[in-house]
Amino acid sequence: MISTISSWESKLWVDRPWEKSLGLNPSQPAGNGSPNSSVDGFFLAFLFQIIERIMAEARFETGRGAIPPPFPLEEVPVPIPETEKPGFEKCEGQGESNPKAKGQDFDYPISEAASKFDLDPALIRAVIQVESNRNPAAVSPAGAQGLMQLMPKTATEMGVANPFDPAQNIEGGARYLRQLLNRYQGNRRLALAAYNWGMGNLEKRPEALPKETQHYIFKVEQAYAEILNKA
Repeated sequence: MISTISSWESKLWVDRPWEKSLGLNPSQPAGNGSPNSSVDGFFLAFLFQIIERIMAEARFETGRGAIPPPFPLEEVPVPIPETEKPGFEKCEGQGESNPKAKGQDFDYPISEAASKFDLDPALIRAVIQVESNRNPAAVSPAGAQGLMQLMPKTATEMGVANPFDPAQNIEGGARYLRQLLNRYQGNRRLALAAYNWGMGNLEKRPEALPKETQHYIFKVEQAYAEILNKA
C-alpha cells in the first residue's frame, strides 16, 4: 500500500525551501495523531533535524547565555482563591501556604511513576522543577495545573481526577511524557518540545518553534543534568 501525503506535509515540502536544504522530504504520514502512536522514522529524522538546527542557532543568540527563570515574571502562576484550593489533604511540606512546598522532593510518587512508565526519575524531577518550581498548587495563565502543569484536557485524557493532588499529577504527567517519548522513538528533545508546545504544533509547523519552547527545552536539559550530577 502506498503511503499518502497529508495536505500539510505536501504544503511543507512544496512551499518551504528550508526543508529542501536539509535533504529531507516528509513523504510519510506522521501517524494517527495520538501520542500513543509512533511517527515514521523518516518523519522523525525530518523533525529532529529542524529542531536541532533551531536549537543550535538559539544557543548562540546574543544575550541567550542566561537560563530564564521557571516562570517569566509576566507569567507567574496566579494565586488560587480560597474557595478553589486544591482538594488534597495538606500535610507538612505541601500546599501553597507552606513555604517548604516548593522545595519538597515528592520522592515516593516520582519513584512510583518512574517505575510504572519506565522513566528516569531525574527527568520527572527536572520537568517538575521547570514547570512549577515544585509547587503542587501552581496554575499558569494558560490554565495548566499542578506540579507537571497539566492542561485540563490532558489531565482528563491521562486519567487525572484532581490535578492538584501531587501523586495524581505526577502520574498523569509521567504517563503523557512516556507517550510522547514513545511517539518520537525516545527522542527526549522532541518529547519535551511536544510537552510544552503541543504535539500538533510541533508536527505541523516545527520551523515555528517558539522561543518560549526553546527556553523550556534548555531549562529542562540543564535541570536534568544538574539533578544527575547531584545523584
